[in-house]
Amino acid sequence: MKKRTAALLLTFVLIFGAAVGGTVAWLTAKTDDVVNTFTVGDINIDLREHKLMTNEETGKYYLDENSEVQTNSYNFVPGDTLPKDPFVRVQAGSEACYLFIRVKEANNTVDGEKIVNYTVDESVWAVVPDQEGYWYCTISAGEAENGITKSILKNNNVMVSKQVTKEMVGKMTDAPTITFTAAAIQSENIDDLTTAFDQLPLDFKPAQTN
Repeated sequence: MKKRTAALLLTFVLIFGAAVGGTVAWLTAKTDDVVNTFTVGDINIDLREHKLMTNEETGKYYLDENSEVQTNSYNFVPGDTLPKDPFVRVQAGSEACYLFIRVKEANNTVDGEKIVNYTVDESVWAVVPDQEGYWYCTISAGEAENGITKSILKNNNVMVSKQVTKEMVGKMTDAPTITFTAAAIQSENIDDLTTAFDQLPLDFKPAQTN
């Protein structure tokens, strides 16, 4: 019997802001619950990052690779490079699949200057053709059976612009946000990437315009 496809969504939100003085800012991260969009199939994914720690001697941030969390909070100043390592895990026992991520920004540009910069790791992810903000990779049957983790950001960090000023902060009405969403769909019985993308849940794909 032909298997039905399955997809799972999970959202990871990075919220960036700046203090009124323009020299100190904050960042938080929050991961929502996994939403089972289709109930038939056997693909399980989740989205996490490692716990942020502070070196007591240097005051520098580092990530505790032995502890996974859904939320981290930061203090930073313009020009900072901050450790940040969101990753998607395909859990052991899953099926071979196409794995997608969506990266959306809001309120992250003031006077043409992007406040928080990041780079998706192109050694892991490829751009979905003609779909801005969407990336994908393929997970083989062996990888899915054993479980595998895919990091999202190159060098596992984000960079705060050196050009952030008090005047720019004063123009910000809302904190900048970068939202990561992951979705997976089994690759068996799906002919190609375009077909896989088309079958993803509507709320993961770009909004339709008339």
